[in-house]
Amino acid sequence: MTNRAVILAGGDGLRLRPLTCTKPKTMLPVCGRPIIGYTIDALRRNGYTSVFIAADRLSKAVTDYLDDSPGTDFIISSSPAGTCRPIADAAEAAGMSDEDDITIVYGDLLFETDLSAALEFHRKSLADITAVTFSTDKPSGCTLVSVRDGLVVNVIPDPARESCVSELAAAGIFILSGSAAKKAESYEDLLTEFIPDMIRNGGKVLNFTAKGIFIDVNETDDLFTASNAVLEGLIPAPEENIVRNAGKFSELKLDPPVCIAGSADIAPGAEIGRKTVIGENVTVCRGAKLNGAIIMDGAFIGERATVNNAVVGTGARLLSGAAVFEGASVGDSAVIAEQAVVQCGVRIWNGRRLDSYACAGQDIKYGFLTPARIGEDGICGETGSVITPQTAAVIGSSLASLGGKIGIGWKDNPASKSLALAIASGVTAAGAEAWLFGSCTAPALEYCTARSRLSAGCRADAGVTAKISFCSGDGLPLSRSEEKIIEGGLNRSEYRRAGFMHFGQLRDTEAITGLYKNMLEETAPKSLTGIKAVLNTSGGTVTDMCGGIMKRISSKNGSAVVFHIGSDGTGASAYTEETGYVFEEKLILICCADRFAKGADVSLPYDFPRAADRLAERYGRKVLRYSGCPSDSGDREARRLAAKTPFIRDGAALALTVLRVLESRKISLAEALAELPEMAVATRFVAVDKRPVKLLRKICTEEQQASGDGIVLNDKRGRVMIRPVKTEKGVMMKVESFSMEAASELCDFYQDKLKQLEASDRL
Repeated sequence: MTNRAVILAGGDGLRLRPLTCTKPKTMLPVCGRPIIGYTIDALRRNGYTSVFIAADRLSKAVTDYLDDSPGTDFIISSSPAGTCRPIADAAEAAGMSDEDDITIVYGDLLFETDLSAALEFHRKSLADITAVTFSTDKPSGCTLVSVRDGLVVNVIPDPARESCVSELAAAGIFILSGSAAKKAESYEDLLTEFIPDMIRNGGKVLNFTAKGIFIDVNETDDLFTASNAVLEGLIPAPEENIVRNAGKFSELKLDPPVCIAGSADIAPGAEIGRKTVIGENVTVCRGAKLNGAIIMDGAFIGERATVNNAVVGTGARLLSGAAVFEGASVGDSAVIAEQAVVQCGVRIWNGRRLDSYACAGQDIKYGFLTPARIGEDGICGETGSVITPQTAAVIGSSLASLGGKIGIGWKDNPASKSLALAIASGVTAAGAEAWLFGSCTAPALEYCTARSRLSAGCRADAGVTAKISFCSGDGLPLSRSEEKIIEGGLNRSEYRRAGFMHFGQLRDTEAITGLYKNMLEETAPKSLTGIKAVLNTSGGTVTDMCGGIMKRISSKNGSAVVFHIGSDGTGASAYTEETGYVFEEKLILICCADRFAKGADVSLPYDFPRAADRLAERYGRKVLRYSGCPSDSGDREARRLAAKTPFIRDGAALALTVLRVLESRKISLAEALAELPEMAVATRFVAVDKRPVKLLRKICTEEQQASGDGIVLNDKRGRVMIRPVKTEKGVMMKVESFSMEAASELCDFYQDKLKQLEASDRL
């Protein structure tokens, strides 16, 4: 009697993604050979002369391989989702009678056993179906078979832990009679439909417990199990690439057994640990360390790179110092840049990139990952791919390291609220309290955080791009040490994890934003005489907080002052027919002049124009300066004072303060501006390839001075401040001069100078 078999090779291999995104699971290599090659050879050793391969997905890869395997027939299944139709197709193609039999083998199976005994048992017992099983002490994750008096009474695919009542696991091999194989045509799935229906209808479904090796490759760990079995000689395989002693590889630090393809290029000094597999055309550079790793064809492992018990896909590149740890998978053509780290169990999808020094603590399926840095606007990235709820939860847990109470607000849309709630879950999971301020502006968050004496605050603002912004407990920007704590959580998972009894509280404190609105009410004048105040903003929350106040105090008759406030509540400008547009710096100076006249000092950001200092001298007062991201506590007094003057950072507070000054002095905006020192300010971003700090050192002379995060250049035409941009390769210039034309000319001059210095470095 002819021994026939059909290998079901159409599985998607979802649990093996990204390794199976471009190739079927059956074509994944194990020590240089596809899984299906081992399955075919095992059937040949057991006397099977007619082998059918059934596949529907990425089938060309299978057919190309089978061209070198005579005696096999290829079947394209007409039912891509099922396993039964290919069985009926194979039976028809083989011209089987009802008395014949066919062996079904799942294509992700490596095995070594004697099937002749199972075939003899099946034929003598005249069974409809014989399930080949093996005894296991680890039933979870297997397909279990319940047997009573030799009859199969139940098949339990992927059972729950409580259902693991049998010690018999399905080997992935079933022998069907010709009549049973023909009946399979009307079913879809063998395990969940056909066999259970045969049992219910009194079919003769028997069990045969075999001895041997059975490895079902469903997850990444199974690839390592399969490779180890081949290297240990438990699964027969060609020995041409198996290295069982150092021999010709004496220049390497090698711990056999390993598998090294003949075309692999391994530099002297590389370390190849036990049970490592290196595919064709792989390059391994000096100082690289591979331990129990699977490196697929065409991959590049750079100098001092490390791969521990992880898989590196076809054509992937690990650059100098990169590291991939236990259970991780790096997809085909992915790039892990210099000093980047892929943590345990993380999957990097095909073609993705992990930038230098980044640390992937979660799967990267879309876009690429750069080391998380808090930039000028906080942490920014594409919503749903770079900034995800998972990322937000990690941000929350990292924030909790700053203290026990964290204020959280969001922009008024569903995406922002979702990210904010994810941040809150991370905060509570780390044992801190999350205070939910609700929909609010950035200044409202800062004010309420400070008034409530919280440890820190953050706000989610999500559109196409998401922005997570932060403030310290005083409502001002975070210090550099605080930023590093949050960045450490994102990049290296350095955050607290609370046990069940120590989760923090989630507090609905939306009503607390009433404190902010009360502050605006107190800031505004009781009424305006001869001034019609108009608010122009795209932010609904800003309108809710400030619009009603302006409408209430505004004069029905008089000249209009139109205030433009950003949707997040920061920044304000004004417009009148007499003055034209008046930008934020001049509005702040109007407020500062009022404070100076009342005998008070003012604290301003380090990069605010020095016109404020000249104005302070006029009144015998002084200006304190605080850093946007202080590295120490040297500006503590300046920050304390700044916390008491919200108009510096709050567009609504600034607009209302200006109106109060105008009303109290009975002057127009034009008259207030006429009292200020002459000033024009221009800003410009300049992209550079070199490290900005290096260029700034060259441009700075003994006559220049350091300031905050950059340098100050005192030119006869004005004052130039240049600072590196935290998250980009470039610098920001802020130029103060007597006219806008002069300020723009200074920008042009120093931009050209920076480019000249950068060019000279390349020569």
